[in-house]
Amino acid sequence: MTVDIDKSDDPKEDPRDVSSTAPESIKAIPVRHYGRYVSAVVAIGVLVALVYAFAQADVNWGAIPDYFFDGQILTGVKNTVIITVLAMLLGVVLGIVLAVMRLSKNPVTSAIAWFYIWFFRGTPVYVQLLVWFNLGIVFEYINLGPVYKDEWSSFMTPFLCALLGLGLNEAAYMAEICRAG
Repeated sequence: MTVDIDKSDDPKEDPRDVSSTAPESIKAIPVRHYGRYVSAVVAIGVLVALVYAFAQADVNWGAIPDYFFDGQILTGVKNTVIITVLAMLLGVVLGIVLAVMRLSKNPVTSAIAWFYIWFFRGTPVYVQLLVWFNLGIVFEYINLGPVYKDEWSSFMTPFLCALLGLGLNEAAYMAEICRAG
């Protein structure tokens, strides 16, 4: 069986010959982004309004440096740094344990870790802090058998509430970071 191919001299007649027809040049017209311009003007306007408000405010700027080394401010800074370091340590250690539990083939430990991560990542930190502080409404005493027994309000100090709330929340995020790595 033979196939006849028409070999005419005109290259426009041969649909297989691509080299002879050059495509038309594309005329690119840049798109105007009017929303960007409007949002830039609005953002600059808000910034100018804030600077103007602070410049016109009746603030005694000279008194601010006097409070940098005030005892209460330094105590607050010290407590903030301590809570930050301890909460991060608690979060890293518990996060690694939770990541291992989550990756476990055991469905019980994996489900417990999943629920913990879901709960602590889904609940706002402020709500968690309020819950820890107000657990005294539910539990009047903390009783660890012969080891420790005390009233909940004496045990759960604001420092411990912040440490538990921030550390346990960090553990949930750290578990996801470790698991993803």
